[in-house]
Amino acid sequence: MSRVVLKISRDEMRTRREILCENLRYGRISCGEAVREMRLILGLTQAQYAKMAKMRTSQLSLIERDKANPTIKTLQALGKPFGFAVGFVVPDFPR
Repeated sequence: MSRVVLKISRDEMRTRREILCENLRYGRISCGEAVREMRLILGLTQAQYAKMAKMRTSQLSLIERDKANPTIKTLQALGKPFGFAVGFVVPDFPR
């Protein structure tokens, strides 16, 4: 079954990227939710994004549903098309 992903405007893409970055920065979004949002912002199907990241579509589906524990290498592959890198982040808010 072929899925269609709607393309979004550059302005909407920029806005959604800013929201995603803020949600990631403050821990308001899960890893799977972030991966799914990156894919949707890029306007890709799961099959297209999985191919780009050199993984199976079923593996990407599990990651997007927070049912998998991706390796650092996998996270790097998923973040690369979006311009993200995997690393430690020092929170800028008190604990």
